[in-house]
Amino acid sequence: MGEEKKPVLHIYQSTYGKGPHSPTPQFEMRGNDIFTTIFHPKGAVAVPWFERRGDKIYTTRFHPDGIQQHPIYEVRGDDIHATAHHPEGKNPMPVFRIERK
Repeated sequence: MGEEKKPVLHIYQSTYGKGPHSPTPQFEMRGNDIFTTIFHPKGAVAVPWFERRGDKIYTTRFHPDGIQQHPIYEVRGDDIHATAHHPEGKNPMPVFRIERK
């Protein structure tokens, strides 16, 4: 039989700060790889910008800023939080949300 296909999870910007953000997904997660979508300001990219390892998210060599040794995001349930290693710093509010549709 065929290989089991992993579901694609959509990642949306959270609502925080100045109010709700785009209702369209900025990223999609296929397995542990995270890609931009056509709705991302940079557009869809065919290579993953991020990689999820457990509850941490790291940049890949394809990310415009290159590989970071430390995780820039942390996954808590379906919320994604910026870590202290994120260029904009740690944020107590989630910056993205994983939608499991």
